[in-house]
Amino acid sequence: MHLAKTGLVLFVFLIAADVSYSQARKSSITRKSPISSRFRAPIVSKSKARIMCPIFEKSQYPYQGIGLKLGDPFALTYKYYPNKHWALAVDAGKAASGLYNKYYRSVYSSYLPDTLENVESIQYLTHIAQSDWLFETKFLYQWDAGKLSKGLQFYAGVGLQWRSTVLEYDYLFEDEAIDESRFGKFTQKRFTYCATLQSDHQSAGGFGTCWQTSLSYPGRHVL
Repeated sequence: MHLAKTGLVLFVFLIAADVSYSQARKSSITRKSPISSRFRAPIVSKSKARIMCPIFEKSQYPYQGIGLKLGDPFALTYKYYPNKHWALAVDAGKAASGLYNKYYRSVYSSYLPDTLENVESIQYLTHIAQSDWLFETKFLYQWDAGKLSKGLQFYAGVGLQWRSTVLEYDYLFEDEAIDESRFGKFTQKRFTYCATLQSDHQSAGGFGTCWQTSLSYPGRHVL
């Protein structure tokens, strides 16, 4: 009887020692550093997570996205998708001024003063766009073309574009009456706005690739 009691006590002692050792080992493995112990994992509901980062909820609308557009223009772009087919897009950035050299050359004569005498002339030499910024808003309709290629989508829409440009023209002034010629330059500030018609298609996957074509209808030249 005494031997049985001794064995039972020893058995209980071994179990208690094993439990204590396991807890101590687990505590040492999960112990946080002094820095990490200051933080705790936030508890966020699923509905709140969709608001905080809706772009990852692909099946839920509305959601939004921010990207970078390369080409003309080089711009930061923002899109808001209220539903599956409609989107509001906003672009803000810099136009590719080199593509409009011929146009800026053609409007040179419209900036010349109308007080020149018959014997005076101001000949165009060259020009440079010191700045060429634009802001554009568009309403787009999109539809899925996944049957043609996985992730392929088409877009079409209309919008408005505002553009601020600063041009510097170099010229040669000649006065035949006094046989005088001299070089000079002047700066012209332009602010224009116009309607735009756009269509593009985008292939999803990774960062995706986007091809875009757009038509601009001439608007008003404010300055």
